[in-house]
Amino acid sequence: MADETTAPILTIGHSNHAIDAFVALARGAGVAAVIDVRSIPYSRRLPHFSRPALARALADAGIGYRHLGEALGGKPPDDAAGDGARRYERIAAAPSFTTALDLVEAEAARATVALMCAEREPLECHRVVLVARHLARRGAALAHVHADGRVEPHAALEERLLAWHRRRAGGAPAAQSDLFAPTAEARGGAIDAAYDARARWMLGG
Repeated sequence: MADETTAPILTIGHSNHAIDAFVALARGAGVAAVIDVRSIPYSRRLPHFSRPALARALADAGIGYRHLGEALGGKPPDDAAGDGARRYERIAAAPSFTTALDLVEAEAARATVALMCAEREPLECHRVVLVARHLARRGAALAHVHADGRVEPHAALEERLLAWHRRRAGGAPAAQSDLFAPTAEARGGAIDAAYDARARWMLGG
């Protein structure tokens, strides 16, 4: 569990940035090492974000690179025929996922790390809806780097997630009661429900 002096674990999306812009974005957020959580760390459209080129560019900028997409990626190769809406549950239940989270926390204890995937918006990416969700359950401090350099605290992101879930619920009394319940236990349940709904929305379930 993070204490008050621990730098947060960041997340970042490479989006369609030029490599120099991405490096500047990471530097501006104080990133010392990028942890790539893409299942397939290659891009035909943006070849500078393919694993070898990205690792070289980051090394030239004095930023470390590590790929953990086999365990933390959102599209495991053995899941092609699975139920998409439950994919994240299966990934999170794997021992390799837990081991990889341990590695992320160990790296974060030494330096500021950023979990990187492709999507610009954190709430449209498994780096948040899957990986950051489970790091937060462990008590890790988290924040999210946006394309304009703004760093959003995880609590603010979860407020956006809850607001999205409220809108989808259509203001139904039961959903409103759950989402605005004052106890920490009830709030945790509301956040879990919102993450589950977001995962289904992303995975087409």
